[in-house]
Amino acid sequence: MAIRESINAHPKSTIGVVSGVIVVIVAFGLYSARTPQLSLPTQAYFSDDDGKTFFVDSVTKVAPFDRGGRQVVAAHVFQYGDGKLFVGYVERAISAEAKAAVERDRAEIAATIVAHPTAGPDGELVTRVKKNLEVKRPGDTTWVGAESSKAILIYQTIWTGSGTPTEVNP
Repeated sequence: MAIRESINAHPKSTIGVVSGVIVVIVAFGLYSARTPQLSLPTQAYFSDDDGKTFFVDSVTKVAPFDRGGRQVVAAHVFQYGDGKLFVGYVERAISAEAKAAVERDRAEIAATIVAHPTAGPDGELVTRVKKNLEVKRPGDTTWVGAESSKAILIYQTIWTGSGTPTEVNP
């Protein structure tokens, strides 16, 4: 009964404590429920040796481009469960015109994310970007359109260990 007697003896203090607890609970609920904001990466992986190795450069670059006399392609890097990194597939624009279109569309996607950080990119823009790209696995000789049915097989990276590989960003 000591608690009940204390509450009865100090009603203003009790109201203050209960109100404070309610405020903390409501604030925590609002903080937990807020929509996550998208952020733009500043770097991406690239390769100039067909995915055998990879390096980091500006995410604004669209492959292919020249680096020290070698053609560079974008490298999609994945991580094994043990932390080992590997290039699952490489990507490039299908032509100079397509490269310019990808640059414009990616800039528009970035501007949309900056303006509306809780919304995802416009699906139509993403589709336009993919229509201008082609992909292949490292070591393959044939490039395929990034939206083709053959590309789906390329996106499914080969995994020989346990678990599922995860694509990583620099």
